[in-house]
Amino acid sequence: MRAILMTLLACIIFTGAFSQRSAEKEINVRDLGIIPNDGADQSEIINRLLSNPQYNGINFFFPEGVYNVKTLKVYRKVTLSGQQGTVLRGIPGTPGDMTAIID
Repeated sequence: MRAILMTLLACIIFTGAFSQRSAEKEINVRDLGIIPNDGADQSEIINRLLSNPQYNGINFFFPEGVYNVKTLKVYRKVTLSGQQGTVLRGIPGTPGDMTAIID
């Protein structure tokens, strides 16, 4: 009986997590013209997306690769995610240059 209850509980937890994840709105940044590994500063286009009210509540998904940025400003309720190997690299020499690696 205990095994049945534990299995049922696990199914409920998994289903809830799956439903929540699939309900999120996600956009692949490549579909919006942001290309990894091109060596260009992508701050301007990324910041335009982050500040656009039509993308409020969106998860921006960054496929694996290196994205060069000076500054990212998050004005709205958005999230950034990516695959293992995704790097948001601060351009050296800019104030507060940093690198974020999604592992």
